[in-house]
Amino acid sequence: MSQRSYHRRNKIDGPFAPRLIKMLKSPAYRVLSLSAHRVLARIEIELYQHGGDDNGKLKLTYDHLVEYGIDRDAIAPAIRELEGLGFIEVTERGRGGAGSWHEPNRFRLTYRPVGNARPTHEWQHIETTEQAAANARAARKASASKNRTPVGENRSFQSGKLRLERPATSPGNPDYSPVGKSPTPSISRVSRTRDSAATPLPQGDAWAQQNAPGAQPVGFGEPSSVDSGRHSRASLMTYVANVIDEKLHDLDQVRVSARRRLRAVLSDGER
Repeated sequence: MSQRSYHRRNKIDGPFAPRLIKMLKSPAYRVLSLSAHRVLARIEIELYQHGGDDNGKLKLTYDHLVEYGIDRDAIAPAIRELEGLGFIEVTERGRGGAGSWHEPNRFRLTYRPVGNARPTHEWQHIETTEQAAANARAARKASASKNRTPVGENRSFQSGKLRLERPATSPGNPDYSPVGKSPTPSISRVSRTRDSAATPLPQGDAWAQQNAPGAQPVGFGEPSSVDSGRHSRASLMTYVANVIDEKLHDLDQVRVSARRRLRAVLSDGER
């Protein structure tokens, strides 16, 4: 047999993803669901496509996983299951959206090295099949509500990081209200009351007095803060427009009178 035709029995004919026999025998691996197996395999393929150097920075979208044969509704539970059993780590949570705002999750395989750092093998912490099955069930049933904004908290972005703020419980904060009660509309802070919104108007201008900011509309009950604010602004704009029209009309009358006097003076001079 020539040396060229020699073929070693342990030679692999193509790229491969190594897995420890100890991991394959582990309780955590034995309770993995089919969806979790497929997600794990797809992450290994992604690592191979990155040359094996980007573990911890591997981006995978839901479309990639659906294309690999995983039902879209089973992706999130499978990812949580793999995390709960210690096979992967989501190093950066993605966010939904369109265009540049959309960002997928970033993954790390715990049984593969990251640069010069050795694998962490979190799956080894699970010692029994019962413990592994309990962890898998709890992870799959865990809702995504832990990533949502809790009641009474506001999301804001600062320095590129998501920051949660609770509104102050001080009685002086008009936007604060206990859970279960409707908060005070912010427009109420700038809406005018009937007494404070009264604007001095010319005597005899009945229409302007009736439609002044904050005045009670004829034929209606007590207006809400939002409706009264809109009514006040609309009435004020109408009143200002009418005043401007009157002033322009007065200016026209003055201009006409001035022209008449000028013509009379010129006529007297010619005589």
